[in-house]
Amino acid sequence: MPPIINSNETKCKIGSTRLFIDVTGLSKDAVTNSMNTLVSALTELGGKIETVKMNFPEQTSISPQLGTREITIKYNDAINWLGLDIKKDEFVAYLEKMRLNAEPVSEDEYKVSYPAFRTDIRHQVDIFEDLAISYGYDNIEPKLIPTLTIGQARPEEEISQIVRDAMIGLGFSEIMSLHLQSVERCFTKLNMEPDDNHVIVENPKTIEQKVIRNHLMTGILETFQKNKRKAVPQKIFELGNVIHLNPEMETGTNEYRHLAFGIIGPETGYAEIRMYLDAILHELKIDGTFQAIEHPSYCQGRCAELSGDNGAWARLGEIHPQILNNFGMAFPISYCELRLVKVI
Repeated sequence: MPPIINSNETKCKIGSTRLFIDVTGLSKDAVTNSMNTLVSALTELGGKIETVKMNFPEQTSISPQLGTREITIKYNDAINWLGLDIKKDEFVAYLEKMRLNAEPVSEDEYKVSYPAFRTDIRHQVDIFEDLAISYGYDNIEPKLIPTLTIGQARPEEEISQIVRDAMIGLGFSEIMSLHLQSVERCFTKLNMEPDDNHVIVENPKTIEQKVIRNHLMTGILETFQKNKRKAVPQKIFELGNVIHLNPEMETGTNEYRHLAFGIIGPETGYAEIRMYLDAILHELKIDGTFQAIEHPSYCQGRCAELSGDNGAWARLGEIHPQILNNFGMAFPISYCELRLVKVI
């Protein structure tokens, strides 16, 4: 027993010849494995093992039980996993080199016996690892896998990098906001009513993580709010994904890559935000038509939507004064959100 928790009469000291080993824990397998490993290590030092009979309410057990364990492996699986050209006689010899006894059961299967202290063996792949160690990792010739592929950027990342470079060149600073938001931050503070086009988290940790964003406006306005004591004008943008419900999709949703950018300052307005949007559309070689619309988040008569090539869509305008009050802003804000590409 550990001497630190027992009396002077039972503590280990030089000359002790009889040890009672007690292992406790929350998992039976962990306790058994620890016992087998410790006892096997003491046996290698010359110790003699004696068993203990333990009476449980449902059964009687003898401990430790150090008999060999067995596992069945497949020769062809081992060869395919390791990519080695090993004959069957060599296969057995390499396993015996690792103190494992292998006996053929069928043409492809072998029964492998291993000692009780090898508690790391749970699957035939663990035997394959021993086989590779015995063969020698240095002796394995490196080869390209037959399914070799070359990584490349996804389409949304390529277009995002073009847009990112353009926005930085136009004097904007990039931000990153959270995907999970509250109903108030995503809808109420923006003069919008929760619609049927957003994902609701079934068991959120907090009310601030109740819905998955379906637009990027919240992140832009909250960033302006946190920097309202800084000098204006300020220009920021964000490239991020938004989620819209779509029952026809396998996941029940569509995911889009959006660009959102906003400007806060005493002289900003629709004309300025439209100017920057036109610059991005020119960079992406996108043509489209603008149409005046009304939206609760924008000033009446100062909002428009773009319908462009390849499904491009945008909404831009001047943020409604009520929303400026909701976020405690003292200057006008012009804002645009552009859909770049469908991700999923």
